[in-house]
Amino acid sequence: MERKLLVNLATAYAVTLLGACAALYFAVASEFMRFPAQPPILVALILFVAAAIGLLMLFIAIGIGIFVWADARRRGMEPLLWTLVAVLVPYFIGFVIYLTQRQPLRLPCPACGAAASEREAFCPACGQRLRTACPGCQRPLVGEARFCPHCGTAIPAQMA
Repeated sequence: MERKLLVNLATAYAVTLLGACAALYFAVASEFMRFPAQPPILVALILFVAAAIGLLMLFIAIGIGIFVWADARRRGMEPLLWTLVAVLVPYFIGFVIYLTQRQPLRLPCPACGAAASEREAFCPACGQRLRTACPGCQRPLVGEARFCPHCGTAIPAQMA
């Protein structure tokens, strides 16, 4: 995430936590909330810790939602669907599912600027060669391969 976004989330968390603490303090001090046989300071401390943990979990969920929305858009995936999965599936399982299923980044083609996957050897919009392709199966080659990992075709030295 961007640094500015993290600072904004941290500031919002601190302000919200401060507001929750003030509300809890006044609720306990005015005896709106009664806890028999407990000192008011202990009750306030317990409620403060509970509020801090609850708000932290809420702001973590908001941060995950913002990250998934932006990342899914950048990768050409459905942002609303993946944000809902990442935020609503409990115990961070939805976020882990998103991280394992996300598509590779889509980079701009140097010739026309259209978005193309880093797995593609040719631009889908203009046909410009993006990566070296196997002469046998036309799949993109990774690095300085001497043989195609998909079909086993020998790669000529001038192509590698």
